[in-house]
Amino acid sequence: LFVSIAELVSHGGYNDISRHIATEKHVSCAKAATQSKLASFFPPAGSKMSDSVTKAEVLFTGFLLEHNIPLAGSDHVRHLFKKTFPDSKIAKSYACASTKTTHIIHFGLALDASSDEFEKYFPIFVTYEVHTQKPALQLDTVSCTSNKSQELFDATNNALSKHNVDWNKCATYSTDNTANMQGKHNSILSQVKAKQTTNQEVYAVGCPYHLVHLMAEHTSKSKQMNVEDMIIDIYYHFQRSVKRAASLNEYMAFCNISVKKIVKHVIMRWLSLERSTKHTLITWDGLYSYFVRTFDEEKQRGAARPQELRILMSFKNPLMKVYLLFLHAVLPMFNKFNLLFQTKSTDDSPFAPSNDDVIQRFVQPSVVAVSENVTELNYKDSSMQLPASEVFVGFETHNYARKENMIDIRPYKTFLVEAVQFFCKALDYMKKAMPLEDPVLKSLAFFYSNQSFCDIEVIVDRFPDVISAQQMDPLLSKFRDYQVCDTLLEYDSTMRTDEFWHKISQM
Repeated sequence: LFVSIAELVSHGGYNDISRHIATEKHVSCAKAATQSKLASFFPPAGSKMSDSVTKAEVLFTGFLLEHNIPLAGSDHVRHLFKKTFPDSKIAKSYACASTKTTHIIHFGLALDASSDEFEKYFPIFVTYEVHTQKPALQLDTVSCTSNKSQELFDATNNALSKHNVDWNKCATYSTDNTANMQGKHNSILSQVKAKQTTNQEVYAVGCPYHLVHLMAEHTSKSKQMNVEDMIIDIYYHFQRSVKRAASLNEYMAFCNISVKKIVKHVIMRWLSLERSTKHTLITWDGLYSYFVRTFDEEKQRGAARPQELRILMSFKNPLMKVYLLFLHAVLPMFNKFNLLFQTKSTDDSPFAPSNDDVIQRFVQPSVVAVSENVTELNYKDSSMQLPASEVFVGFETHNYARKENMIDIRPYKTFLVEAVQFFCKALDYMKKAMPLEDPVLKSLAFFYSNQSFCDIEVIVDRFPDVISAQQMDPLLSKFRDYQVCDTLLEYDSTMRTDEFWHKISQM
């Protein structure tokens, strides 16, 4: 708003306006009026160019999410595109920084409560209809005062009711494995089942990543050593001190170790412990020299803090490195499973780390060889276990203990007992928490072309609203045609399952 002020203004008008223009409120409002509104970031559709630019922005946003790249990268990539593709009109029009990227992301299926300290936020979900290319549900984020299952369920139920979505149409339910999400009593899952009135009960799927992470965390706890606490203490010792980091770098150089940033171990982050353990072992000599030389003197003067004393005692304990080497040898057994799922492979992937892989590390081979089902073995029976000296602890672990003359000392023998307990706890947790005998997951073998028709029967019984009994006879007829047809594509075990069936559908 521009005001023309006359030479003569009665009642002090000129001074009033002059003073108002100089106030903080007016300056802030004037600045806001010149800024772009959020709607201006999303131009109306109509032209092919506009649609092409929008498509590019959405595709790149999906790329950021798929590869877990920080959204801050979108603030820089638009300038990179313009310089990299100077002759592209789409690149010149690309204008999707972090603000716009954040709003595009609101298309996904998720149920998860935040861990905010004061107020809980419970995002519902958005589904996208492929055929109509329109959102089937609007994103609905509800502010909750707690993370109790009743409040979370009410928020979900209200969102679905608002869009006339029947709970009977809910075939599967996938969340993390907390009690308020998937518990047998008074959880969201139990209330979802209570809402359903048809024969088809919702199929609940927990998070396999979370289960394996909990299994690794549960089994890694030792009565003698707390590796996780040591790694966390080391990180926070150097986190905000440039002086300490510089001193550590000097010790690293003296030990001929390339300078590496201290890795932060986050307890709730999958795969974090193995990475942190590996980093600690690589920099062990430099860290050992720093803490022993620095805090031995401070300990004598009484100047060392409790955290520093804990780290010092850990480094002085010869078994600490043994435990680190052991974890470095066995954690890939769990992380390999999580990495396999993260590849999004459609191959015949297991639904848990291999029982055989665990049990063969401490049970006698002759016992495993004659067992039809290794999960039924009484693996806690000492008569079935390997001698302590032959239990798998990793080559580097055993070699280090041998060089340090630890093999015959009592603490190392106690460590070997804990190694056996580690594997036993892993198998116990696997049998209790992992869906090893889930009939639905076992029946998913029908996706692979070398299976028989009866493999689909469990799926039909479990999801009667998805596949009706009347469809089975025509389906069997098509299956027989497939078996006798000599022009169909041959099954290749090296080919992805989805690629195989796509080629079949194109014939």
